[in-house]
Amino acid sequence: MTRRKEPKVGDRGILRVREPGGLNGVEYYSTRIEDINEGIIACSQPMRGQVYVKIWAENVELTYIKGDSVFSLMCEVVEQGKGDPPVILLKPASGIYRSDRREYVRVPWLLDAEILFVKTFPADVEKFWEEHAHNSVRGLILDLSAGGCRLSLTEACTVGENVLIRFSVPEPNPDIFLLQAVIKRVEAGSEPGIIVVGLQFINLNDAIRDKLFRSVFCRQRELIKKGFYELEEE
Repeated sequence: MTRRKEPKVGDRGILRVREPGGLNGVEYYSTRIEDINEGIIACSQPMRGQVYVKIWAENVELTYIKGDSVFSLMCEVVEQGKGDPPVILLKPASGIYRSDRREYVRVPWLLDAEILFVKTFPADVEKFWEEHAHNSVRGLILDLSAGGCRLSLTEACTVGENVLIRFSVPEPNPDIFLLQAVIKRVEAGSEPGIIVVGLQFINLNDAIRDKLFRSVFCRQRELIKKGFYELEEE
């Protein structure tokens, strides 16, 4: 582990949290490293809007920028809510790894999407979409990776169903994606009539996966630099 990888006081970052028993999957919080003492990392207590949030998960992922690279490490939550302003104390539970080299870096990103349910995937996806787009339903992507996404829908669906999903990203270059996906998870949303669906993209060629990854990585770096990594304030 070289020193250039290590987090330093003042680094901005994000905490990726999967709360036990939560219905809305992964949560993301902006944070700042306030102190490092005897291996314990003190970060600013996560907030939603102007309210401090208690983390119930035993472990979180801390991600931060060093130069042009993004690094992450898993941490055990030791203590939180102490001090003025309050901090959360984290004990590293893994080695530091290059987050920007992982295949499925996931970032919060509110993007409009169109979903088309299909029994089997067509041989010509573009032509099939043109002929059946009028049957598509609207959804809202909540977070995105090069391997899948999490989105909210009002349409009833079940795990294992096949869909085509179409959406556009604004950065680093505007791009439109039309992808094949399988529903891997269905959860209740935060409002009545809303469900949160986890999609896994399939049959991606290398060129499309690279485009997705570049967009996701660009988004990740921008959010960390701004010290802003919260879904509902997009």
